[in-house]
Amino acid sequence: MGLLECIIIGWFFKTRRFKDYINSVSEIKIGLCWDILTKVVTPAILGISIGMSLVERFKIRYEGYPQWALIAGGWGVATGLP
Repeated sequence: MGLLECIIIGWFFKTRRFKDYINSVSEIKIGLCWDILTKVVTPAILGISIGMSLVERFKIRYEGYPQWALIAGGWGVATGLP
Protein backbone atom coordinates (compact mmCIF):
# COMPACT_ATOMS: atom_id res chain seq x y z
CA MET A 1 0.00 0.00 0.00
CA GLY A 2 2.85 2.39 0.73
CA LEU A 3 4.28 1.87 -2.75
CA LEU A 4 0.90 2.51 -4.32
CA GLU A 5 0.40 5.65 -2.24
CA CYS A 6 3.79 7.05 -3.26
CA ILE A 7 3.10 6.42 -6.92
CA ILE A 8 -0.37 7.97 -6.78
CA ILE A 9 0.70 11.02 -4.76
CA GLY A 10 3.97 11.53 -6.60
CA TRP A 11 2.92 11.00 -10.18
CA PHE A 12 -0.85 11.45 -10.43
CA PHE A 13 -1.83 14.03 -7.79
CA LYS A 14 1.48 15.86 -8.12
CA THR A 15 3.54 16.47 -5.02
CA ARG A 16 3.35 20.25 -5.49
CA ARG A 17 -0.25 20.32 -4.25
CA PHE A 18 0.66 18.49 -1.04
CA LYS A 19 3.85 20.50 -0.61
CA ASP A 20 1.95 23.79 -0.88
CA TYR A 21 -0.60 22.65 1.68
CA ILE A 22 2.02 21.39 4.13
CA ASN A 23 4.03 24.61 3.80
CA SER A 24 0.90 26.70 4.46
CA VAL A 25 -0.05 24.93 7.71
CA SER A 26 3.33 23.96 9.13
CA GLU A 27 6.21 25.85 10.65
CA ILE A 28 8.63 23.47 8.96
CA LYS A 29 8.86 24.13 5.21
CA ILE A 30 9.58 21.33 2.77
CA GLY A 31 11.26 21.78 -0.58
CA LEU A 32 12.68 19.85 -3.50
CA CYS A 33 13.73 16.93 -1.30
CA TRP A 34 10.04 16.13 -0.74
CA ASP A 35 9.50 15.74 -4.49
CA ILE A 36 12.55 13.54 -5.00
CA LEU A 37 11.85 11.34 -1.99
CA THR A 38 8.16 10.88 -2.83
CA LYS A 39 8.58 10.28 -6.55
CA VAL A 40 11.84 8.32 -6.75
CA VAL A 41 13.60 7.22 -3.58
CA THR A 42 10.74 5.81 -1.49
CA PRO A 43 9.07 3.88 -4.38
CA ALA A 44 12.46 2.44 -5.36
CA ILE A 45 13.22 1.25 -1.84
CA LEU A 46 9.72 -0.20 -1.37
CA GLY A 47 9.78 -1.88 -4.79
CA ILE A 48 13.15 -3.49 -4.13
CA SER A 49 11.98 -4.62 -0.70
CA ILE A 50 8.80 -6.17 -2.09
CA GLY A 51 10.74 -7.84 -4.90
CA MET A 52 13.29 -9.35 -2.54
CA SER A 53 10.52 -10.60 -0.26
CA LEU A 54 8.72 -12.29 -3.17
CA VAL A 55 11.95 -13.93 -4.35
CA GLU A 56 12.50 -15.35 -0.86
CA ARG A 57 8.90 -16.61 -0.71
CA PHE A 58 9.29 -18.51 -3.98
CA LYS A 59 12.64 -20.04 -2.97
CA ILE A 60 11.25 -21.75 0.13
CA ARG A 61 9.32 -24.97 -0.51
CA TYR A 62 6.18 -25.50 1.53
CA GLU A 63 5.93 -29.04 2.94
CA GLY A 64 7.68 -30.49 -0.10
CA TYR A 65 5.00 -29.53 -2.65
CA PRO A 66 6.24 -28.87 -6.20
CA GLN A 67 6.50 -25.24 -7.29
CA TRP A 68 3.68 -25.49 -9.86
CA ALA A 69 1.27 -26.74 -7.19
CA LEU A 70 2.11 -23.85 -4.91
CA ILE A 71 1.56 -21.31 -7.67
CA ALA A 72 -1.65 -22.86 -9.03
CA GLY A 73 -3.19 -23.93 -5.75
CA GLY A 74 -1.98 -21.18 -3.48
CA TRP A 75 -1.47 -17.97 -5.43
CA GLY A 76 -4.10 -18.91 -8.01
CA VAL A 77 -6.79 -19.25 -5.38
CA ALA A 78 -5.61 -16.15 -3.50
CA THR A 79 -5.74 -13.93 -6.59
CA GLY A 80 -9.12 -15.32 -7.62
CA LEU A 81 -10.83 -14.26 -4.41
CA PRO A 82 -13.08 -11.19 -4.65
